[in-house]
Amino acid sequence: MISRLALAAWVLVLVLLVLGAYLRHSHAGSGCSEWPACYGRIGSDPTLTEPLKTDHKPSLKAQPHWATRAHRAVAGLIAVLVVAIAVLCVARRERRTALMFSLLALANLVFLVALGLWAGGSRSPSVTVGNLLGGISLLGLLWWLYLETRSPATALTKSMIAMPIWIGIGLVLVTAEIVLGAITSAKYAALACASVPDCNGLLWPSTALGDALDLFRSLPTDSSGTVIGGAEQIAIQLSHRIGAAVLLVWGAFFIWKLLTTGQRPRGWDAALLLLLLFQSGLGMGTAVAPSTLAIALGHNIGAPLLLVAMLGALHHHLAAGAPSPLNADNLKEFDHGTSHH
Repeated sequence: MISRLALAAWVLVLVLLVLGAYLRHSHAGSGCSEWPACYGRIGSDPTLTEPLKTDHKPSLKAQPHWATRAHRAVAGLIAVLVVAIAVLCVARRERRTALMFSLLALANLVFLVALGLWAGGSRSPSVTVGNLLGGISLLGLLWWLYLETRSPATALTKSMIAMPIWIGIGLVLVTAEIVLGAITSAKYAALACASVPDCNGLLWPSTALGDALDLFRSLPTDSSGTVIGGAEQIAIQLSHRIGAAVLLVWGAFFIWKLLTTGQRPRGWDAALLLLLLFQSGLGMGTAVAPSTLAIALGHNIGAPLLLVAMLGALHHHLAAGAPSPLNADNLKEFDHGTSHH
């Protein structure tokens, strides 16, 4: 029951992230007919300009309206499911891990609701990053809760811990890369770099990276309300690219570790590697064609899916030494049996 609810909530959070990414990029001006002049126009609505009124494709003004209503409806359903999951875990006295993750998901939900009530429709970098990371973390918590309620992970011997540690390192790298990507989006830095793989001749971010990481620093705009690009946008964009390169190196070592241990990439391992390549390709696509809304949306959704694949691979390797099938009931029997030896 709890695993099904967790999976349903997870699917809805993924839908919410898709809608959120669509709204965020639409508001930023991605795909607008005045591109690139309309990108990052936060002081005045880029959808109210004359060229867009005569455009034959659906106007950006109408599109976010339905997406906003859908976003609110899905968020309401998620709230109901997360609260129900937490109540059931407490009432049924679920195992400590499941209970902990259900309560963490509930706390995450409370944070997102509070942020929404406090910030409203603010486009402050701190609010944008908070909403994005809050949604992705909720996705990860619900996914781990789903995995735990189906097949709990167990303690491993020293000989089995190497792969989970390596995947854990990858999980940290993916999380850091997601944070950098969120800040890149919040700072409207998609157009900061005009060349690939370098950024306007630079290969390393400048000291302006400190300003880019300051989420409470207001975005400078010109007279039309368009965000003014500068050194901090270049620094955060370049940092995001470096993070992607580091992840690709990690992926190469991950394959090497699988092969040296006599394993073949299968299941979650294969999904992880495929999503890593897919996400890297979409990242390159956004650098080459930043005005393409579909590529930008794909890149935004690929990030949380890569995180989910990392969690799936980690859980798979943590549960590798467990008896199969393994659920809450035979886990107790397994523990009871081993206590007599």
